[in-house]
Amino acid sequence: MNRVKASFTWWSVLTLALAVPVWVMVFRGSVLGREVDGGIFLSISDGLANGLNRYTDLWDNKDPFFGVFMAGASHISPTLPFFMDLLWIPLAALGAFLIARSVTSDDRALFLGLVATPFIIVGPAYVAGWANTPGTSLALLGWGLLAARRWVLGGLVIGLLFFVKITVWPIALLGLLLFFLFGSEKRRGAVRALVAMVIMMLVSFAIMLVLGWLPGYFDMIGQNQAYSKAVIVYFGFEDSPLGHIEKLRTDWTGAIWIAVALAVILAVVGLGVSLLDRSRRRGELIVSSYLIVALVGSIGALALTYLWPHHVQAFSLPLVLAAVVAGVVIPNRWWFIAWLGILTLITFVLSGWGSISTLTEHYSALADQFVNRQAAITLEPLDATLLNSVPRAEFTFARLGTNDDQGFLGSVRDGATLGCPRFHDYDFSPTAAFAEQLECIQGVDVIVKTTNFDVFANGMNAGNVQPILDYVNANFDCLTINDRQLCTRK
Repeated sequence: MNRVKASFTWWSVLTLALAVPVWVMVFRGSVLGREVDGGIFLSISDGLANGLNRYTDLWDNKDPFFGVFMAGASHISPTLPFFMDLLWIPLAALGAFLIARSVTSDDRALFLGLVATPFIIVGPAYVAGWANTPGTSLALLGWGLLAARRWVLGGLVIGLLFFVKITVWPIALLGLLLFFLFGSEKRRGAVRALVAMVIMMLVSFAIMLVLGWLPGYFDMIGQNQAYSKAVIVYFGFEDSPLGHIEKLRTDWTGAIWIAVALAVILAVVGLGVSLLDRSRRRGELIVSSYLIVALVGSIGALALTYLWPHHVQAFSLPLVLAAVVAGVVIPNRWWFIAWLGILTLITFVLSGWGSISTLTEHYSALADQFVNRQAAITLEPLDATLLNSVPRAEFTFARLGTNDDQGFLGSVRDGATLGCPRFHDYDFSPTAAFAEQLECIQGVDVIVKTTNFDVFANGMNAGNVQPILDYVNANFDCLTINDRQLCTRK
């Protein structure tokens, strides 16, 4: 497992050839869809880009800087927020490359970064543009910078991760703390990284305080805890770590668990081989320890937060690291072509696709998905169309609906102002959310209401929803168009 100090060779050409179809898959599958949560993210980013205050003017339950990155992209081009994963996935590839390069040759590190990492990330659980990929990417990049002894940069990235995907941050922090176990030089570097991380976090908190985001941010954290409890019970599972894991096991069977099992095996093998010659293989021991921390941390995070199938993307971090460990466990004296064949097979198993036919069917479908999602970039959602038809120069509005808004907020004309921060609620939303909506809509001129919201009157929150519907019926005139109602105050 000793690293071979070698530059790139002609074998890199073979890696580049294999990378082409992988990155075609990444590119075709990376477009954020307007459906479900993707539409919410688009509305949040557009609202932030137009100066609305996070959480107080524009509420959602995601970490603060996730939407900020999308809002910043929209200032460059309205199209860029749809392609954010073309930023995040290359950063993940760079991080994995730096980790691998610290323990193996450049050729092998190139394959692990350029081929294995993106292929594993865009596995069957992948959803383009959602918050899981940034968390995986920043954790890998932060750890990669630490492995490359770029301590300050690594610490800054891990500090930023706290505000992009807070559930991954403790895992990345534990990976940083590992360096206190490995020699005085690495301990000094780890101290520098920790200081950089704290500075990044303090500066970020200060910015949020100046912007007025902090109260809403802390409230959001509390609401997320309540949300996790409410949803797991809504699905009929116990409100406990075992309940979340049971739902995870119900949602996912087969290949994903084979991938996780292989990762566990590689972690044990990597750690065992490294400990046999700890003095000479300290780099390999660090990478194997990364994998163990990522496995334990990801399982712990899922045990506390798993609700929806896409949450299983949390396993992308340990699965990528498992590929790196596999790459360094194979002796460097082996021919690269043999190493490449074995790593290609291991990477496929770790990706969770299960069979070649499943992968090829997915690959073939990506072309049509790309065309359809690209065409939807210029779509004006129905909610925006209805609001743009209101014959008033200026008015305030609210939206009563779920995550079916399709990113409407970016298409609403000037003069129409979102008056209620919550523009998406669910049958399992807390009582306080509906109470807030009832109070807020009493001060707006126009309401867009969806059929989905009406359905809530027959669900678990009927007692909280019905007063809202009664108020709308008593004080607004509503015009029904498709599954929407445009309601103007009488």
